[in-house]
This record gives sequence, structure tokens and C-alpha cells, in this order.
Amino acid sequence: MKQSLILSIETSGAACSVALSKDGQVVGTVAIDDSNRQSSMLVPAIESLFKQCSAQMQECDAVAVSSGPGSYTGLRVGVSTAKGLCYGLGKPLIAVPTLEILLAEAMSMEQCSGADYFVPMLDARRMEVYQAVYDASGKCVEEVSAKILDAGSYAGLLSAGKVAFIGTGAQKYSDAFPHPNGIYVPSVPKAGFMASAAQAAFDAGRFEDVAYFEPFYLKEFVAIVKKNPINIS
Repeated sequence: MKQSLILSIETSGAACSVALSKDGQVVGTVAIDDSNRQSSMLVPAIESLFKQCSAQMQECDAVAVSSGPGSYTGLRVGVSTAKGLCYGLGKPLIAVPTLEILLAEAMSMEQCSGADYFVPMLDARRMEVYQAVYDASGKCVEEVSAKILDAGSYAGLLSAGKVAFIGTGAQKYSDAFPHPNGIYVPSVPKAGFMASAAQAAFDAGRFEDVAYFEPFYLKEFVAIVKKNPINIS
């Protein structure tokens, strides 16, 4: 197995982060907690990360990016930055599904140990979330979808055993429909939890086409236009 140094970029939500991993083990991370500064602060954060790890950008073997679903603007910032680095450095691009990043965090937590199912969920406003369902081994048993939360959304899973809900939608679901078999972990996707999936993709040679790769938005972006714009002329 070839040794590898992989840069991971996560910008799917309000908070974004970058991480450097060597052979699947995280060696450094940098986080930005202001979504309004993602586009201006992402590259400086990457530069700071490499300096922190005493490494050069040219030394990385691949660039991994959180591929969605998530914030339209955030995903575009992350993917465009990752593509630019891949072009400039001549490195391959790896895509890591955003919900799998949350899954990796949940499966590493003592709080979630013993869970029969894992449901990473991203807040999509109102009572909707972007979610998927995985079994205790991490196998996907329900593909990514947009779901309206109600009392019966996960009734079958909760009646079958412990269910760990993790992500920006977990607190909303817990507040509205708490259940004794539910484990609720409010969290944001973090680049450090991309390392294992990125390494697996690197080892298998699963790379994206840098020219044509696009994030998985799940829903199309819709611009909000005011019905009665104010005329100030």
C-alpha cells in the first residue's frame, strides 16, 4: 500500500474545516466557524494547516472534498477550491459524501456505542432534513433523501433498537419527537472525519473527473426574489 498524504476540505454548512491525514490518520486540522468568511478564509486556512503540519502543499497525494448534500454556496466554495488545488498541484480529486462524514464521527463516539442504526441528518429548514440510514456495521440501508420529520419518521427503527441521530438536524428531531431509544448528537461535519473514507478511495483509485465533478446538492438552488421590490429611483 502506497503511503499517502491527503488534504480534506469540508464546507457543506455554516462551519467549515480542513484536515491533513497521513495513511488515514489525522495529523492536523483547522476550523473556520463563520460561513460568511468561507470563500475568503478557506485558502489561508489550508496554508495554515500545512504550516502547522510542517508540510508543503506539493507533498500531498490527493485532495478530498465533502461532496454533499449541504449548503449550495458552501459546497460550491469547497469543490471549486479543491478543483483549483488539484489542477495547480496535478493531484487527483476524491469525493466523500457529507452524511458519511457524520456517520464516521458517530461510529467513533462512546455515546453512540451499541447503536443498532445510525441516522446522519442535516437541517434543511423547517421540519425537513437531508438524511440516510446505516446499520451497525456502517452499511447504508436507506439512501440519501430529503425527509419531513414527524412522529412516525423513524418509528420502525426505534422500535427495533437503539438509533443514533447525528448532525445539524439531530437536536431539532430530539426537541420535537424525543424517544427513549434515540441517541441524539448535535454536530457539524468535520474534515477530520473524512480521513478513513478518503484513504479507502485513494487506495482503491476511486478518483473524480476534476473537470466535470459537481457537488450532490440533492435539491436545486432556488433564489428568493421579493414579490414587491422597493423602487428607490
